[in-house]
Amino acid sequence: MCVIIHQRPGLLLPYEMFQNACWNNPDGYGIVIKDNGRLQVIKKLDPKGNDPEEIYKIVSDNKDVERFIHLRHKTVGSISEQNVQPFTVYSSKDHQIEFMHNGTLNIHYPESELKFLEASDIKVDSEASDTQKFAVCKLAPLLLRFRGEKGHADFNDPFFRTILNNLWPNASNGNRGILISSREDTASFVFNSSAWKEISFTEDGKEYTFSASNDDYFKRLVRGPKYEAEKKLLEEASRAEREKRIREGRSAGDNLPLERSLVKLASPPFLRRYKISELPGLGTDKDYYTEKGLAALSGLEYTEIDNLIKNKKDDFIFLFMALTSAMKEMLEAEKEQGTVSCCTNLIHTARPVCLKDFTIRSTKDMSILPTSMS
Repeated sequence: MCVIIHQRPGLLLPYEMFQNACWNNPDGYGIVIKDNGRLQVIKKLDPKGNDPEEIYKIVSDNKDVERFIHLRHKTVGSISEQNVQPFTVYSSKDHQIEFMHNGTLNIHYPESELKFLEASDIKVDSEASDTQKFAVCKLAPLLLRFRGEKGHADFNDPFFRTILNNLWPNASNGNRGILISSREDTASFVFNSSAWKEISFTEDGKEYTFSASNDDYFKRLVRGPKYEAEKKLLEEASRAEREKRIREGRSAGDNLPLERSLVKLASPPFLRRYKISELPGLGTDKDYYTEKGLAALSGLEYTEIDNLIKNKKDDFIFLFMALTSAMKEMLEAEKEQGTVSCCTNLIHTARPVCLKDFTIRSTKDMSILPTSMS
């Protein structure tokens, strides 16, 4: 889902909120500046993602007039310049209308409407977004043909508004949109207006509000390249901290069980003889994200594997999925060379185990399948 931001004259949302919105929606931006009976449209796609400083400068430089900003996050259609919003749905000598949309428009277009694509100046193909198709096949033909009291494309006409609302998908699916007119006496037409949000912020002791199609992307990063990069840094820092704790524990003389001891203690005869039913720490005292810890997996027996899954379930799933391809390649190489490695021992020792929605089912092809398919 993308986001549409409306900034009335004189209002400028804080940079941090704007920056989060840009980084959460990195796949192109469009700005409509409404000033003195004309619309200035600025659209750009940067392969590196939306640049908050660049966009914010444009918005702040035009603070005295009304501005509309669309920040795209790709859902339907390719990441391309042709899918960057807004879309011009009407243009004449004295009137221009731009369209922005947030959501996914699941609409069937009959052949009679698809013909408009052939005559359109916009390149529309299988990579076109749902918004672009709606603009070309629905809005543009209607606006061109409808004439109200103010002439063609008079979308403030009550009858035409009824037509537009009937065209729009059910409001419950989250679709929101806006038609922006260059005419000073024509207010924008907002699709599904009840779903839009009034977002507040405080500056210099005063509270201000602005309208947006949703309020999901202003407070923090939740997705996008910047989010993934920061997430990776945090994971690396966490891994480094774990390794540091292990090193410090060893230097302090902590007694970490050896692999051989673990195997012996976990063996069924030992458990039966001493009537031991549970070894809480077994198989969970290593950092399996290190080379030595990963190698230790090859020495685990059933009891240790079950205990590892019980106590480090997320780590086990992540490690197995991450190493599946590499292990499969090693197995194929071993088969050709007639050798056996610790990976082979681990794979053929571990029995099928169901974990949440996944089943590690086959040691032959190392496949991970939904539980319903197992």
